[in-house]
Amino acid sequence: MNIISGCGSRDKNKSQSLGAKYLSFRLYAKLYKRKLYFILEEKTMEYKRLRFEDYFTICSENWNKNKTDLKIAKYESIPYEYKGKQYCVDFEVRFDEPRNCIQVIFEQTSSKSDWRVNFNFPSKLYDKFTFDGKLIQLKVHRGWGNMWLVCQSTVRQRIKALLDIHPDAFIEVFGWSLGSGMAQLAAEDIYFKFGIKPYLYTYGSVKPFYGKDTYNFVKSCCAEAYNFYDHCDIVGYMVPFCGWHAINHCKVKLEDFGITKLFKPTIYHRMYDASGQYKDYE
Repeated sequence: MNIISGCGSRDKNKSQSLGAKYLSFRLYAKLYKRKLYFILEEKTMEYKRLRFEDYFTICSENWNKNKTDLKIAKYESIPYEYKGKQYCVDFEVRFDEPRNCIQVIFEQTSSKSDWRVNFNFPSKLYDKFTFDGKLIQLKVHRGWGNMWLVCQSTVRQRIKALLDIHPDAFIEVFGWSLGSGMAQLAAEDIYFKFGIKPYLYTYGSVKPFYGKDTYNFVKSCCAEAYNFYDHCDIVGYMVPFCGWHAINHCKVKLEDFGITKLFKPTIYHRMYDASGQYKDYE
């Protein structure tokens, strides 16, 4: 009896032991599956764009003072001198973790020196290179081009540091006004340097690229590009001469066009958050 009882007792302990192992195995498998799920989710995460107006609220430092929960840009500044005049370039590079996205942001025109930068002519900032079997020279607006070269190395370093941590991250570049020219130049440079096509969004967008060859190249550098300007905003027509281009210059309009409205940039250059203007591009 005792032997049977003993055997029974051992069988019970064995059963409990197996049960514990089974439960342990199930828990381990569940955790492993969950870990694997998150790994797969990170690798296959799809890009999720914000609302267009959100980008411009962020980069304008919420210029229109609307109530928002968005993380507003906090710019760092690099001063420089050009032809005896003092300038500075303002930008931020940061990581948006929920969307696995590196954001490169440029500030708007914010001083008289910035307006001097806005009025300039084309320059050849880069060496010639081959594109589509043809040797081309990239020509860009000298003022914005010089400003970009000042921060180019720092922006590249910031992006590389984030890519080392988040190698599968998307890259967004956005800006408003003067920042729109900087953003377009940065988007081209990011593709050239890292081989990653960024997502580009700007408002009050200027035309920083000159010539057909330049335009044909830069329009191939972005995964997606929307450079908006209101048709009553004079800034959106800069540089106002033939041969100048933006990457996918997108016209928006909330009112009928009027010549006198072109001289009211304090109205039409700041309408980035006006309801309904992006409906044709959503």
